[in-house]
Amino acid sequence: MSRVRGQGGFSLVEVVVALSILSIGLLGLAGLMARSARRATAVASGTTINHTVVQQVNRLSVLPYDSLALGTTCKSINANGFAYQRCIRVDSVAARLKRITLTITPTNTSIKPATEVFTRSKPAAQNVLAR
Repeated sequence: MSRVRGQGGFSLVEVVVALSILSIGLLGLAGLMARSARRATAVASGTTINHTVVQQVNRLSVLPYDSLALGTTCKSINANGFAYQRCIRVDSVAARLKRITLTITPTNTSIKPATEVFTRSKPAAQNVLAR
């Protein structure tokens, strides 16, 4: 069998060029996937700390007003694999008003701490016999 010119398959140069173009595209995708994974981790960490702040604010909101002692207390907590330090500062703003500053500081230094400030007021005394 003799081979006729012009009817051959791919040349070695064409295969090398095609593989080079494919490898450049795959390297770009690999970089994109790495950035996406880092961003997803950051978003998950932000969600975790926001959830923790909301949970702690809700916990402090339902405590009786008189049980909120003035001063600062800090406690290290590890809940569901998320380790952090919770600091609660209670200041008296007025006779029946306290300002609470809650700071959540994760032990993982790549996650930024979160601080929430809110106030609690002492409810007015109700006379149950006056109904």
